[in-house]
Amino acid sequence: MLKIIADDYGLAPDIDRAIGTLSEQNKLHKTSVMANPTYTPPPLPKSIEIGLHIDLTTPRSLAHSGSRISPKHLLLKPPPLNILIQHITAQLDLLQSRQFEIQYLDTHQHVHVVPRIFKALIHIAQNRQIPKIRCLTMQPRHLLFYCKSLIQHGFAKQLKKMLPLYTVGRIMAHKLNRANIAYSPNLILMPLAQGGNYKDLLATLINHFQNCDAEFVTHPGLKTDLPDEPYLDGREIEYHALADVHREDS
Repeated sequence: MLKIIADDYGLAPDIDRAIGTLSEQNKLHKTSVMANPTYTPPPLPKSIEIGLHIDLTTPRSLAHSGSRISPKHLLLKPPPLNILIQHITAQLDLLQSRQFEIQYLDTHQHVHVVPRIFKALIHIAQNRQIPKIRCLTMQPRHLLFYCKSLIQHGFAKQLKKMLPLYTVGRIMAHKLNRANIAYSPNLILMPLAQGGNYKDLLATLINHFQNCDAEFVTHPGLKTDLPDEPYLDGREIEYHALADVHREDS
């Protein structure tokens, strides 16, 4: 079954409003929630599957405060495993204390491609009985269509980011299989919305994957003011594109 995910719930109230509206309109299946220590986002409909969107990079992260940490920095100098487990567990505990039932794990900006961070996620999933971890993988026959679609709809430049993620994802899938942790075999990373025809790309990919076991990762939002957040303008484009999606089970 195809599922649409919205990431970054809890990042900011305007982003939360967009995701909340899409959830109420039955346009989403899953939402990844950030453990923002400054406020508690509103509860989501019971039909929405909730994940912990682990934050190790933004100034709001419980892992640090007041500064942004780049994914490249985490790749080159990841914290010790015990510190990562401590930070992630604190975020999990915070969301659970706010009555969010966590059913899967993933990370903001996909930083769990870093082996030590991925190891920490596996440890926590096994010790806290969380059945799923997001895996950046896609079956080869679909990956070719995905790449062609990005090019056709004006997102060719983002392939240099997407292809390394999917390459690492093959290793991640092998490790998850060994750990007996579930994941979607087809994770469709929607590109940043600026620079191409996002709405038509979304429609093309949904049409292709509609009868597959697949998950779409999106980042909808409404106009907001987060001076330290690198991706804002495209979120409203994503929101309106998702609002126009027709769900077969709606």
